[in-house]
Amino acid sequence: MNNRTAGSGASPDAAVMSNTIAVAQQRLRDELALPSRLAHVMLLLVATAMATVLAALLITEPSLPPRTQLALSIMLAIAVSWVVFAVWVLRTRRVLLAEHQVLAARMATMFSVLFTVGAAAFAPWSTNSAAALAVVGTGVVMLVFAGVRLLQSRRRQRALQHRRAELMLQIQSQQPASVTS
Repeated sequence: MNNRTAGSGASPDAAVMSNTIAVAQQRLRDELALPSRLAHVMLLLVATAMATVLAALLITEPSLPPRTQLALSIMLAIAVSWVVFAVWVLRTRRVLLAEHQVLAARMATMFSVLFTVGAAAFAPWSTNSAAALAVVGTGVVMLVFAGVRLLQSRRRQRALQHRRAELMLQIQSQQPASVTS
């Protein structure tokens, strides 16, 4: 009989399963570790500051051209989206099988597409074609990085889901009903 179960009357398989569950719970608690929390707090602060500045510009400068107001409004919506995302991650503090990473990558990809399409749409009105081309090029680079991150986060999510399924099978195979004296 193993030392952990000697006084408790529990079977060794029950002790292994209990230990496995305790390890899994500890990993879940640690998943949103301090560096991750700090990064999400920083995202929250930066996105909130950006949203505040953009909202102040829209409120205090009603004479801005319509294209500028549209661009600022879109940027405000993006900033608010990042605020909501950061609050969601900080409130849940759970990994959710990397769902938060996939969501962030999707948001980054969508916002990069929006930026690139917007820059390309406004480029014909630009008086500086080199600057307009540089802005569209920047959007393409952002889109490539966001797309790569989306593929990586989906791959990680699939790997975590596969690992969870393996662990569930392992736990089910260690049920006390299979214990023989």
